[in-house]
Amino acid sequence: MVNKDHQLLQVSGLTFSRILRSNLRLAKDAIAFLSTHFVQTFLIWFLVGLALSLPTGLWLIKANLQRSSVDLNPEIGFTVYMASNATQSEIAEIADELANNELITRFELLDNETVLEEYLRLVHLPESLKTNAISTLPMSFEAVFTVNTSYEQGTDFASQLQSYAQVDTVVNDMRLRKRLANLKNLIDRAVIAIGLFFGLCVLFINFAAIRLAITSRLDEIEVLQLIGAAPIQISGTYVWCGLMYGAGGGLVAVTMFAGLIELLINPIANLMASYGLELPITGFDLKLTLIVILTGTLVSALGASISTMERMRYYRKVRRS
Repeated sequence: MVNKDHQLLQVSGLTFSRILRSNLRLAKDAIAFLSTHFVQTFLIWFLVGLALSLPTGLWLIKANLQRSSVDLNPEIGFTVYMASNATQSEIAEIADELANNELITRFELLDNETVLEEYLRLVHLPESLKTNAISTLPMSFEAVFTVNTSYEQGTDFASQLQSYAQVDTVVNDMRLRKRLANLKNLIDRAVIAIGLFFGLCVLFINFAAIRLAITSRLDEIEVLQLIGAAPIQISGTYVWCGLMYGAGGGLVAVTMFAGLIELLINPIANLMASYGLELPITGFDLKLTLIVILTGTLVSALGASISTMERMRYYRKVRRS
């Protein structure tokens, strides 16, 4: 019994060793083919990289949009900007309206000096201008809705306040949250649709590239078939070519993104700072890099396998006829 188990282990070891040597030989042949057709290989890498980059970019936008919505203050409210000529009695009337409404948990009156300080903090004026600044900004109220306030209730109440003559503008955070949620939902659907579409593009790019490669080496394939080469020995090289097309395309996509982010990092930082958010772009890390490369590799290998089986089946029919 022990001898049989030992023999099985030896056979398994030999089988694994044979498979490993065979795949190494096929990979070597694929590398030799790609190196002799470098311009074609680089073009395929570039096309696969472009096809992978757009869904990846949308996913990054989605991830950072979701992070931005989380970073926003979880309390939803609105700001009421009074008219510059509003009297104290008119301001008190708005304060009473806020205090007596059941939708409001709390509110705060910001006087001219407080508004000016907040404005100067955001616009980053030089110190010489800050010291000479005179507040011409209107007084305002900052109010917070209750947790159970619906979008329609919050919007109706903000519209009611806007109708007062002494109110200049009402900025409702609920509208911003609603638009942000709608935009996120749109991007979620776009990521899925565009990911599927460009995934098919990667598959067809490799299908066409491998079909062209097989056609260009038809004489060599016929010789291999005549000497009794196994189908895997013939098709394996092209499957490895597909794997390398996908891996190279994934690297191109990641490189393009790294360069694009480096180019846009300062404008993005300024834009996010204007909304009171920090810069760090989430999602573009080692995990995403591996996912992009692995996805490109697997989809490209699938396209290469389909193309190889289709061509081999076709040539067998031609040879029999």
